[in-house]
Amino acid sequence: ITKSHAEIKDAPFVVSFSIPLHRKTRAVRPYRIYPAGGGMVQILFSVLAIIFGALLVNLGNGMIGPDMVLNAYDSTTGFINIGAIPASYGIGFLVGTLTAQRIIYRFGHIRTFALFAAIITIMCLSIYIIPNSLFWVLCRGVMGLGVAVMQTCSDSWVGSATPKNNRGQIMAIYAISMKVAHFGAPALLGWLVAYGENPVLYATLLFCFSLIPVVMTQIPAPQTTPIANIAFKKLITDVPSAVIPLFSIGICNGAVLNLLPVYGKGQGLSATDALLLVTIAHIGGIVFQWPFGWLSDRIDRRKVIACALWISTFAAFLLVFLAFLPPIWLFIFMGLWGAGALSGFAICLSHAVDHYDVDQLVPVFASLLMCWASGAAIGPALSGFMMAIWGLSSLFIFTGGITLCTVLFVIFRLYQTDRRQKRASFINVPVSGQALFRIDPRQDSPTIVPETPKKDSPRNNPQNRIDPHFEDN
Repeated sequence: ITKSHAEIKDAPFVVSFSIPLHRKTRAVRPYRIYPAGGGMVQILFSVLAIIFGALLVNLGNGMIGPDMVLNAYDSTTGFINIGAIPASYGIGFLVGTLTAQRIIYRFGHIRTFALFAAIITIMCLSIYIIPNSLFWVLCRGVMGLGVAVMQTCSDSWVGSATPKNNRGQIMAIYAISMKVAHFGAPALLGWLVAYGENPVLYATLLFCFSLIPVVMTQIPAPQTTPIANIAFKKLITDVPSAVIPLFSIGICNGAVLNLLPVYGKGQGLSATDALLLVTIAHIGGIVFQWPFGWLSDRIDRRKVIACALWISTFAAFLLVFLAFLPPIWLFIFMGLWGAGALSGFAICLSHAVDHYDVDQLVPVFASLLMCWASGAAIGPALSGFMMAIWGLSSLFIFTGGITLCTVLFVIFRLYQTDRRQKRASFINVPVSGQALFRIDPRQDSPTIVPETPKKDSPRNNPQNRIDPHFEDN
């Protein structure tokens, strides 16, 4: 071993090795060390296996969700049961984000990842064997819990191996890989449907394949620490312009992205073209994410949030009132809807960052993720109920009304309060588990000037400061 104790201590993760007690044995097999000051390529290769495993999980999950909804629609299942399938996934995801840290602490990262990969594989094969929509609701809920726990594993693992000086670049690559999975899954699903293949089996293969890079990695698993949520009352008081839009985005995105294939087939599109609508929506979000982020670093973020939600509202009402136009316009309007609706998540998080100290960011992010996940669980159930009563167009009437009310609320807040002057830069954060927020580079530089105590405060009295009984008094 040529590394000194100080060098190993400064490494981005713990290096473990074993030395036999027999004196004549000299063979030692340490793990490869990438120091905190190592190059970007070295650090990227050290976490590439985890990123690739997470990409495969999201790719398989993005395939199985729309396929279940389309199969339920083809089997003449009611819209209420169809909406219950993605709603159960949202509930499972919410439960998974709340319990993931406890599960990982009990079983460890590798065993937890492998455990839930096996559980999700069982759920996929059960869906293939038992064609019952009510049973699918239960299976999808279990899959939501498993995906949340697996994403928490990958998030915390990538975060533990990411040095401070390369954190922003690694997070950008991780976010891009998640977005590639989000828009690549519907495209792959559409290709499989067009060629008459069964997507459930291919999604099962992806979940199994995700185990290979993860269990073969040599990066030691990180230490697990619990993430505490901040009180919701304090959150809604401090950053209502982030909480309300995030809840609204969860409702609308959860409803539209899950029920959009059903809407497309109801408009006369083939299954492949209906799935292409989901891909177009994600592409619109990817194209406009960085322009909106760049703009939010230069003007009040609430104006950008209102603008993005207004674009999605406008596109939703176009889809309602201009549904008689040729199908090409349907794809254009969906790209416009995705540009607004799928770009707001990261901007809302950035707006919340501007109002909290550095040591509060992780619990703030965790609580905001709870708000989004709660909306994602409610949205599909409500929209499925409305589609059962008023037809397909009620999907965008419902979501357009929600975003319109949110835009009016944000505009009202703009006129009521002044924006803060000190702000952190925008970071593109994907929707993932709670542990992802540990690698947010904004935690390394404080963005809020500490509040100075009032002049008449007793803490400013030097005599009180040195009095050992001051706190008791």
